[in-house]
Amino acid sequence: MIGELYSTATRVERLTVRYRAPAETMNPPAVRLRVERLLQTADLQPLALPPDAVLIVRELRCAVPLALPAAQQQRWAESIRRQMSVLYRTATRPARPRQKQQASSSPIQAKC
Repeated sequence: MIGELYSTATRVERLTVRYRAPAETMNPPAVRLRVERLLQTADLQPLALPPDAVLIVRELRCAVPLALPAAQQQRWAESIRRQMSVLYRTATRPARPRQKQQASSSPIQAKC
């Protein structure tokens, strides 16, 4: 529990994957494993995010074929990280109540 509290790892609570192919070709366990592998290789944390902050992302859209060569996986991961950086910069802050509350992300600064 304490290790999780101070961990800088990215944590995905819920993920929705939309699969665009005939249902008879879908293999849910294989799709799940491919998505997990892609996410494990990607560093999703925005560069500007302080280590003691939490960024809650409600929506991140990215079309990606699940079978990518290694070079394309790296480009995909960089694209996701850029999107996460944009979400961090444009996120609503709890200390700034005038901002639009329907934002795609929201950072929370931890106070210790």
